[in-house]
Amino acid sequence: MLRWFPITAAIALSACPKPTPTEPAADAVVPHDPAVARDYPEPLPERPLVVPTLETRTLSNGLKVMVVPNNEVPIVNVTVAFNVGGFADEVPGEARATFDMLNEGAGDLNAAQIAKKLQTMASTLSTSGGADGGAVSISSLTKNLGETLDLLALVIEEPSFPEGDWELMQSRYVAGVESSRKDPVAISRRVQNRLLFGDQYRGRLPSEEHYQAIDTAKMKAWWAKYGGPENAVVLVGGATDADTVTELLEARLGDWKPEGIESPKAEVTTTPPEASTLYFVDKPGAAQSVVRAYNYVGTRTDADWFAYDLAIDVLGGSFMSRLNLNLREDKAYTYGARCGTILGYGTGIVSCGASVKTDVTGPSLTEMRKELDMIRGDKPITADELAYMQGASVNGYPKRFETPSALLGEQVTIWRYDLPVDWPSTYLDNIKSVSLEQAQAALASRWNSDQEIWLVVGDKAVIGEDVKAFGLPIVEIDANGDVVGE
Repeated sequence: MLRWFPITAAIALSACPKPTPTEPAADAVVPHDPAVARDYPEPLPERPLVVPTLETRTLSNGLKVMVVPNNEVPIVNVTVAFNVGGFADEVPGEARATFDMLNEGAGDLNAAQIAKKLQTMASTLSTSGGADGGAVSISSLTKNLGETLDLLALVIEEPSFPEGDWELMQSRYVAGVESSRKDPVAISRRVQNRLLFGDQYRGRLPSEEHYQAIDTAKMKAWWAKYGGPENAVVLVGGATDADTVTELLEARLGDWKPEGIESPKAEVTTTPPEASTLYFVDKPGAAQSVVRAYNYVGTRTDADWFAYDLAIDVLGGSFMSRLNLNLREDKAYTYGARCGTILGYGTGIVSCGASVKTDVTGPSLTEMRKELDMIRGDKPITADELAYMQGASVNGYPKRFETPSALLGEQVTIWRYDLPVDWPSTYLDNIKSVSLEQAQAALASRWNSDQEIWLVVGDKAVIGEDVKAFGLPIVEIDANGDVVGE
């Protein structure tokens, strides 16, 4: 039986191009041959660094103001940074929720009205909170700075914490916690602080129940206790000068001095494990495994910190680092492998790791351990490697001063963690003065192979035997960091 297409369909079919032959499949990527030596590129000429001049003022309520003029564009960035955060929480997540809710309503304005006022001025206002502190920040055209500061002051001094907005935000927080248990990378990020900091504030993971227990009354109480000038500093960068912006700030924040403000300090003690241990999270069906290794490595004010930092760069700090060249370029196990240092109050913790194909989880663990051992043993850092990483650091550091927001972030770090005030101006000399012997010694003394913490997240049914073959004591934990079976 014949069937007739509608004429429109016939026209459409006639307009379709004829199928073209399928292109031949591309050749598989051939991993780099480790026997072929790599040539590190010569470092680029050193970029000039002009550290901006920082001017300080003090408002009548004692609030310190730090100003860095920059007249390249007619924009001013202002950050009111706070040095009280999650470490002061009675319920995990309180500080984060409190800071996130500050701009949801203030005075007689709701969130939509605040957003509309900002939009008409081409300004932005953002709030954020974390374990070690929080911030309220604005970006404004210079001509609109006074009006934008009006909103910043209102948000800080008269937040209303509307219940309806909290219900919406609360549901997003709960959904975020649920989502963090579904992906191996998210799981590793969630549980690592529990492994590294235990029951201390950075190891207390907010759960659905924690966020459900937080209400607007708790947020109001948290802000009334800690949201004062005693715990804050104002940082300004952009097209203004210290006298002008101080006058504007004095008119809006000079009388901000709530009573009963407390100033707690973060207390952090870290205890390395008695013996190296591997923690395993079973994620059935995972297409990739996350493998990580951690070690406690000291603080940024240690005399040999810059030597250690460069040594870690050689190990895993860039694309040209040993770990990445091995796992990605030589073995094609991963898209990338890196090392970095987790910083905050207390000792820093180095983290090395990658997301790897499930079927090479065991070999990836072996190669990571091999690189960690060789760089401290029979394959020490070379002069070419150190020169390359020094060049990358020296030429990368000036970029931190190209935008006012990045510059202010650097100053917040210096203020919050009590780093030397000349940290930016001495950074390059500290990097360039590191010798090969110093870098090798710093890494050897800081990475303790008898007190490593390893973390693997993956499908136990597929990789369980490979993980056992790695040879370390295994502790199985769940996506909350709790020991399975306890």
